[in-house]
Amino acid sequence: AAKALKDWEKFHTQDDTEFEATFDGPTGKGINGKCVGCLPFFEKLGLTKPDFDGLCTFVDAFQKFLRGRDKNDGSSEGNRASTLIDRLCELVHKLNAAIQTPEHYYAAVLARANGSLEFANGGDDEAESGGRRPKKKPRALPLIPPKTPAYPNRLANPCTNPFCRAKVTDPLSPIRHGEYCNGSTPKWEAYLHLDLLTPGPLMQELSNECRTVVLASGSLSPIPSLCAELNLFPADGPLSPARSSQPDLTNRLPKIQKRLQNQPKPLEADHVVDLGKQLFAVSIGHFPDGSELKVSQRNYSQADFLPKLGDALVRIVAGISEG
Repeated sequence: AAKALKDWEKFHTQDDTEFEATFDGPTGKGINGKCVGCLPFFEKLGLTKPDFDGLCTFVDAFQKFLRGRDKNDGSSEGNRASTLIDRLCELVHKLNAAIQTPEHYYAAVLARANGSLEFANGGDDEAESGGRRPKKKPRALPLIPPKTPAYPNRLANPCTNPFCRAKVTDPLSPIRHGEYCNGSTPKWEAYLHLDLLTPGPLMQELSNECRTVVLASGSLSPIPSLCAELNLFPADGPLSPARSSQPDLTNRLPKIQKRLQNQPKPLEADHVVDLGKQLFAVSIGHFPDGSELKVSQRNYSQADFLPKLGDALVRIVAGISEG
């Protein structure tokens, strides 16, 4: 935070700039030669794979319980609650996927000033902005909008005071004051970025559910590198014959899909256009009546321009032998 504020005073950093606090991901070297990816992030939190196995079960049951108890009546508050539940489940399952194959993910914690860097530096949050951009007003904890006259049916936010939380007997029915016992306005907000660095795990998930997957496109070449990115390899050895003398390293990689068609080889078609016989490029600068063929705003606004352009196209098409 001190470095970010120093840069702000010196370089006038924008208020929405994100600063990296921690990073755990592939570094190219790993730890003792072992790919760990974002695993240190989970180790710092003391979380393991069995923890997430149980957590996924709990969050799925929690989702079913809430949807069965509180029917979404189509109101804005019901839609908001449904969206929050879906995002919570999505987050837990993404974290579970990351801890199962951490070598493919990176996790970074980023910090951003709450409102403005001036407020984060100890300035007055009510002061007017002197710059060209309006200053954003800081938000109070827990950074979730409370009940307002515009949203009278919105539930008040749960109180975060330890004394009030100790009185709660039902986690689904916390104490809600509408205002906070210990409400405060933090100077910084933190964000978690969890990104997948390779499409291989997603392709693996897809191929596990399908008997046959056909990849077809006009830009798949070079095929060997594409298959390596998607974790697809033939069952009888390396994809490229030129590398067949080298040891097959695919067995060392995690959960490789060894089902790529090798015989016959993947189809790579040549271009279907014979440039010498089927393509002719020429520049036409004038209409048949001798006037200039130039598409500009001035010419386009003239009444006779579009009819002459259409007539030129008809003449060109008619003059092409065999269509």
